[in-house]
Amino acid sequence: MSPVPGRGLRTPMTASGPAAAELAAVLGGFGASVEVLDGPVGAAATRKLLRSVFCKGMAAAVVEAMEAAKAAGLEEWPRGNIRDELIRGNAATLDRLIDGSLKHGLKVQGPRGHLQQRLHRRRRV
Repeated sequence: MSPVPGRGLRTPMTASGPAAAELAAVLGGFGASVEVLDGPVGAAATRKLLRSVFCKGMAAAVVEAMEAAKAAGLEEWPRGNIRDELIRGNAATLDRLIDGSLKHGLKVQGPRGHLQQRLHRRRRV
């Protein structure tokens, strides 16, 4: 699961359902790499959609930040800042983004908001 342009059949793929293994074997004959997932038809598509939510959301946030910077006459500053943040990213980055956003959301939304409920659920896990 990654962007297809330029990679063609070398794009990592997932498949699920009763014919997934057969599909993987056929496409593997053409050089494709297909991960077969346990589960019904649609399980692989669910993962693809979840990944797309993240990728498209991140891209939208970058575009919005760059447009705002351009309007402020600071177009080059966020480009370097965003690039450096992405390069520094590691396993702890995900937790920092989730926990920090939920905590900040509590400050903005107040003590009875849905973000507080989400933060409490996350802490219990």
